Amino acid sequence: MIIKLKKLIKKILNTAFVFLLLVVCFSCSKNDEVAINESNEVTENSETTLTETEASFVIESIDLSDVSGDQYRNTLTKVDELNHRIGEDIYVTKEDYFKYKDMKVSIIGDSISDLSKTYLNRFFKNLTQDSVSGREMEVGIEAFDAMKEIDRVGDIMILSLGNNAMKGIDVEVLEHVYQGMEGRPLIIPTIVMPYKGQERNRNRDLINFVNTHDNCYIADWNKIARMSDTFITEDGVHPTGDGSAAYAQLLFKKVVEIMESKGIK
Repeated sequence: MIIKLKKLIKKILNTAFVFLLLVVCFSCSKNDEVAINESNEVTENSETTLTETEASFVIESIDLSDVSGDQYRNTLTKVDELNHRIGEDIYVTKEDYFKYKDMKVSIIGDSISDLSKTYLNRFFKNLTQDSVSGREMEVGIEAFDAMKEIDRVGDIMILSLGNNAMKGIDVEVLEHVYQGMEGRPLIIPTIVMPYKGQERNRNRDLINFVNTHDNCYIADWNKIARMSDTFITEDGVHPTGDGSAAYAQLLFKKVVEIMESKGIK
């Protein structure tokens, strides 16, 4: 009798276990189905958003059929390539190029702008540049005063310093140049460094300065440089040839934006 009772209990327990296992499997199946449906919804929404984003900004290829001169054609060919590669952040049209290439622009910088000199001169035909490799930030005051003394400060100044700042961004240098521009636009590019803490802190200080000064503008070189692994050399600081082209085009794009915001077309 006891043996039969044990067999019955065992049979009941086995049946209960099988039933419980089926319930768990069914529940998992339903959860997986919900997860798949949610995943599909996310995918569909993502595709919709992507389509809307693409539709909001169409990059047209530059028509070179009416462009004479090899230098202009070569420059605009590179512009067209970077337009499609980077997009709206660096977008320059042929009309923009010919409209603003003769702007009087001055640059004070270090090795970043010095390495980009060839491309900068292709964009800015009336350029005064004082860029020295390894230049420390505090020297920017002396360089600006010397440029101003010979009346070579342009309608727009680009101050590209900060990589070699021993103690971080020297706000006194920024303020000196800003005041010396006497209301003319000042463009300050962000910087790229292999030391993330220093990079973050220095760019924060540059952005804070721009945000508290009228007619002062950030050109976000750090953002553009991070868009391609071919823009910065292995040292994590200096631009490659492609990077130099992107750096110069970014600065030209910022000049275009400033002029258009002021209604100068």
